[in-house]
Amino acid sequence: MCWIKMGMLVRCLLLLMSLWAVVECTNPGFKARITLKGLSYANDVAMAALKKGAEMITFPDMSGQSGKFKYSVKNVRLTSFTPPTGAFTPLPGQGLQWTGSGASIRVDGDFSYKAFFVKGSGSFTASVSAVSFGIAINIGADKDGRPRMQSAKCTCSVGGVDIKFHGGMSWLYNLLKGKVENAVKKSLPPQICKLVNKSIDQDGEKKLASLPVSIKIDKYLLDYRLTGTPNFTTQYLETYHKGEFLWGSAPVESPLSPPALPTTAAADRMVYLWVSDYTFNTLAAVSHRHGILKFNVTAADLPASTRGVLNTTCDGFIPKCVGGLIPAIGKEYPNRLVDLRLASTAAPRLSITSAGLTLKASGTVELYERRPGAAAVGAFLLSLDADEFMDFLIKEALNVYLIPKINGYGTRGLPLPTTDEFNLTNSTIQYFQNAVMIATDLTYTPHVQVASPEVADGTALKYVPASGHSDKNIAIYTL
Repeated sequence: MCWIKMGMLVRCLLLLMSLWAVVECTNPGFKARITLKGLSYANDVAMAALKKGAEMITFPDMSGQSGKFKYSVKNVRLTSFTPPTGAFTPLPGQGLQWTGSGASIRVDGDFSYKAFFVKGSGSFTASVSAVSFGIAINIGADKDGRPRMQSAKCTCSVGGVDIKFHGGMSWLYNLLKGKVENAVKKSLPPQICKLVNKSIDQDGEKKLASLPVSIKIDKYLLDYRLTGTPNFTTQYLETYHKGEFLWGSAPVESPLSPPALPTTAAADRMVYLWVSDYTFNTLAAVSHRHGILKFNVTAADLPASTRGVLNTTCDGFIPKCVGGLIPAIGKEYPNRLVDLRLASTAAPRLSITSAGLTLKASGTVELYERRPGAAAVGAFLLSLDADEFMDFLIKEALNVYLIPKINGYGTRGLPLPTTDEFNLTNSTIQYFQNAVMIATDLTYTPHVQVASPEVADGTALKYVPASGHSDKNIAIYTL
């Protein structure tokens, strides 16, 4: 097992490793925890790939002479492999350790000899047992904030080698047995550690260097840089990340401060993810600052059953249209339609509590008249503060237009900086003060093709679209 190609280990740890860089910040906006259950799954994935890794092992040819006796051993090859029992173990205050024991292999080879005028050849089978390994993995970040991993303290040992010869003369066996056994025990450990160190320090570093510490989402950048060093305990390892939305073309750090994330000893799932309301509020703040939170609502945007609210003329004891609620508009512009132009006057604010999520927003509503069938709007009517505007019109604009528009973005998900080889399964959500916690298991499937290069399906936190709410403090998001 100790000869595993460490590229697979890199993939197994990729979900963790892709989340690291270095910045200074009081509190993180995003936190990730990988439990012993998650590390056990990573170990299972790595063990399942060992047979291919074992094919990388080679043994040198041997030849020698003792008196008049000459011999050679060639074509030594690994023909079977039984993986060991292994585990990834977090080392408090240090990093990770990967160990395995009880691996066994079968090695076949050919030999030939010549003694005086006698020569011959045959084959042998070597059963190698009690193979064990151990390697420490140091985890950190480079000066540019990208994740790094480095191998240290690689050890590998071989317990026993049992050799059976086929062909040749029996008196040769004792002479060759010791030489073959010593060759296997001597050549295997250093070769394995060399492969392991190269795979981590070169191949692994190259893969990690290609991972983003920020993710582009439309006009935004989602910053996942680390805010502090990873924390390793006996039960899990945690990483702490910026979790901030920035404007893609001109990123400026938000003046908002992340609140302290909740703590819990939960470790039943493979992975736990905490997302602070700070993350969503930086998105709202940058959207407001760059004029994104502007929406036009026309009668055509509403369902046929509710389009009448934007009429200037309507009947009924309690007229439910703009013209009925504002008689001056109905009198001066009868039988017209009204277009709404909504704009934020301050950044919306998302609050998360144990009861759920609440979005508070403020803005203005401008009203323009439009003749039925006309392509262009007509006269400007008036501008109102959204809080003062007619309650039912705000509800209609939110429920049938604005909320579905936001949900269209939401169903794409909050992308995580990982690869399409990992998918979140068996996920649940719990609300805390200032944060949501997602508890989830993982599945690993190599080389999954995804439709979008920006958001890999299965590696995004998604919410179920809201259908509508009656309170102006709308709780839009549910995971």
